[in-house]
Amino acid sequence: MEVIAVGAAIVVGNIPNVTDLPFLVPASAFTAQCGFSPVGAGPNDYVVPAILNPTATSFNICANYQPRSAALVTQTARAVSTFNSIIKQEAKQYGADVVDVNKLFSTIAKKGYDVNGIHLTAGFLGGIFSLDGIHPTNTGYAILANAYIDEMNKGMGTNLTPVNIGQIAAQDPLIFTTGSAGSGQASQ
Repeated sequence: MEVIAVGAAIVVGNIPNVTDLPFLVPASAFTAQCGFSPVGAGPNDYVVPAILNPTATSFNICANYQPRSAALVTQTARAVSTFNSIIKQEAKQYGADVVDVNKLFSTIAKKGYDVNGIHLTAGFLGGIFSLDGIHPTNTGYAILANAYIDEMNKGMGTNLTPVNIGQIAAQDPLIFTTGSAGSGQASQ
């Protein structure tokens, strides 16, 4: 394959760790939330919502789940690490800047994110990830956009204005203000 140089600046992001996404729930967290151990999952395994179940009547993971083995999750995490190494190598080869999305979401998963006096989390309904537990909310995307803007300003010498995360969060239908994040009561 021939590569044609066009002089364009490139910014890419790496891949988040699958265990930082609320779609993947540790069996111990499932047990604490649901009051019983998930059938077919050991203590080190995980569960996911059974989104392909045609008989499901809700997204309630306690009633509608599928187990995922710790070995499968470990294998997936290794694949993510391998892909991130490839992304870093290829970016270096072509002079691209890399946004460390993996580190960003890992930090949020561990510490949360405070905006407008609300502590957001990476948990389900915690304000960072949408209802599918995989894609970010509007606020999550704003945080991600700022990571790209920061990298572009640093690596390319641009002077782009960051996104106003507080303004985005104030209008985000998946940011909850009554009780704790994830309480199930949406802001108005």
